[in-house]
Amino acid sequence: AYTPAGAYIGEVVSFPTAAATGVTTSNQGELSRGGFAYGACGWSPTHGYTFGGQDPSSPGKTDTIEDFTFASFASSDTGAEMADGRDFTASADDATHSYQMGGWNPGTSNNIDRYQKGTSTNSTDTGELVQSRYGVHGNSDVDGGYGYVNGGGGPPPLNEVDVIQRFPFAASTPSSDIGEMATTGAYGSMRGASSMTHGH
Repeated sequence: AYTPAGAYIGEVVSFPTAAATGVTTSNQGELSRGGFAYGACGWSPTHGYTFGGQDPSSPGKTDTIEDFTFASFASSDTGAEMADGRDFTASADDATHSYQMGGWNPGTSNNIDRYQKGTSTNSTDTGELVQSRYGVHGNSDVDGGYGYVNGGGGPPPLNEVDVIQRFPFAASTPSSDIGEMATTGAYGSMRGASSMTHGH
């Protein structure tokens, strides 16, 4: 995270999801790069992942991929690199891979990167968005085999859009424009909430 005071936060914290009230967070570990902001994220049943963004050691955009374990207190490991450094990317996941879509470096990106979870293999550029955008929102349809990219902005001025784009997880093909959001938007979330049937 990035605070108003200009400090990068590197803590990995967790909280129990079963409790309805009185929830507090506990420190799970630290990111090895000392914190990051405006990057993408991913997950597997055992690990969390961070992708790109900005960090204290890099005034530009970083291509770092880090992973941390859910099971124990431990700092993250730098596992691999993205195809290129970007921030304000969206993210989506299927059972075996994490995907990073769009972003900024400098200028808007139309890249869709694919990273194989649990490996030190660098991510690869597997496709392109219909529209180059940053500050986009991502959703996953694991059973259906699709990732979604919603809204976003760019090139400056912000130029927010309402486009919903979809791409197949299994193939290296461009995304397609399948609909529109109720309103234009950017920066709301790098990752939306996904149920079994809908993206939110």
